[in-house]
Amino acid sequence: TGTAEVTAGTLAVTGLGKLATQSIVTSGSGGLSTDGGALNPLAAIVNNGSGGLTITGGNESVATVNGSGSIALATGSLTLTSGASAISGALSGTGTLTVDGGTVTLSADSSAYTGEVAVDDGSLTLSGKVGGALTVASAGEVTITGGTVGGVTTNNGSANVTVQGGTFTGGLLNKGAGVIAASGSVVGDITNVNA
Repeated sequence: TGTAEVTAGTLAVTGLGKLATQSIVTSGSGGLSTDGGALNPLAAIVNNGSGGLTITGGNESVATVNGSGSIALATGSLTLTSGASAISGALSGTGTLTVDGGTVTLSADSSAYTGEVAVDDGSLTLSGKVGGALTVASAGEVTITGGTVGGVTTNNGSANVTVQGGTFTGGLLNKGAGVIAASGSVVGDITNVNA
């Protein structure tokens, strides 16, 4: 169960638990495709290949994803559960990206991505753009540093949402016990539902 390296072509993994390795690296023109649940849930993916990472269906749950490769969530979803993920490649599709632990940074222009970003646990830092909604659950934390959210941003959690400049096209709703701490240039309506 060493490192699976893909430097050209696409490694397509289908079927539940088919790839046991915990280390997957794409580079060059390489890419990785799964149909959900095919990878080791402890997998750490370095996604730098121009072929990107594609989830064709179901939900793929891994520890981390890092790198500049694209992530296509056409009909599938991706869950990140632990460790540090720095994603500088663009997201696309309508599937859900779930942060369920660890620290995740999104820095690319993913305006074409209309799926939901759900922060159930752990933390998300957004300096890039997402076209869909952003939802923060009770154990999640979010920091926006000049990023853009195309859909509605909803804080259902008890932790604060820190906004250091940003654009909220669909508005920012605070439904939880947490506080929206905003500074810098903020574009979009901020509504405290519990006020």
